[in-house]
Amino acid sequence: MTTTTLAAPASGAQPHCSQHQTPTGDRLFILKALPIQWRPALLAIGRSKQPIDATGRAMRDWPFAPAPSTAQLLRAPAVGLRTGPISGTLCLDFDGEAAWSDFRELFGGAAADLLPRSICWTSGKPARCQMAFNAANLAPLLKGRRRKVGALEIRWEGQQSVLTGHHPETGAYRFLKGRAPWQCPLADFPASLLEALPRAAEGFRASPQVPPPRLNSALTVPLEQFVTFRSRSLLDAGSVAGQCNDDGIRLSLDLVAAEAWLKAQGVGVERSARELFEQYCRQCPDRINGKPFDWRAAEARFEGAVKRCPSPPTPEDKLRERLDYHRRMARRARQEVA
Repeated sequence: MTTTTLAAPASGAQPHCSQHQTPTGDRLFILKALPIQWRPALLAIGRSKQPIDATGRAMRDWPFAPAPSTAQLLRAPAVGLRTGPISGTLCLDFDGEAAWSDFRELFGGAAADLLPRSICWTSGKPARCQMAFNAANLAPLLKGRRRKVGALEIRWEGQQSVLTGHHPETGAYRFLKGRAPWQCPLADFPASLLEALPRAAEGFRASPQVPPPRLNSALTVPLEQFVTFRSRSLLDAGSVAGQCNDDGIRLSLDLVAAEAWLKAQGVGVERSARELFEQYCRQCPDRINGKPFDWRAAEARFEGAVKRCPSPPTPEDKLRERLDYHRRMARRARQEVA
């Protein structure tokens, strides 16, 4: 057993951040101890913190892929968890000392005082850890909320967190003392705290939202699977300061073009290009060069993409392959129901 205390602001991280490993370090022991609701949402993770398939290659469709087998999870360098409705789990990612201050400023109190005791783990870096909470019934309250406030990240739909196993810098992730899944249950996230989470700026939402036309086809697909790998990465993680302008232009063009292409095939999308672009904006830094993120400029970039009627950067044969896959899955699902 190894016990260490992470450096953190006073009355900030320290009550939550002592490291604790399993008595045996047994991956199977850890998997069996995880909450049952996490089983369908687990991922095999590679050495660069990316989801991988059974062959060890990086997965592009990991948000919607079936859970890997136990054997694959045991072989993988690390194990990850998909947050959001698939696991009913929300994670708070405290990325250094500033995150603890951001939490206090946002919610009006220290994390140790406002959050219930729940499963928690760390990479071993100073003042860094993630806390997991059950939020299965809070999806309506999370809709439209910011995913990042300063250094504090709120992980929900379309995101994943590495739970245990290899870390490229510190060697391994560790569960915190008294907060491992075999030591405490997954606590409910306090719904009252969600009201403090800021929404996307009104300027971005001010333009009228025109509902997508009803299509004859019953097929609805995830739009994010029809854009480039780079675009999917931006949707997951946002851009670093200084790149939001160029990245936002490329991403909006890609999303608008892919949505138009699918519409031309008579196919609907689960979330529109506008909704996904707004998700990307919420992942970007709240402040850039000391100034708040410019939501009006972001909206202008998206509207500019709409006016340009762009063509998809993904080759059409690849788009058709992906669409054929979803059509096959839809037919299989209908046959199973019948």
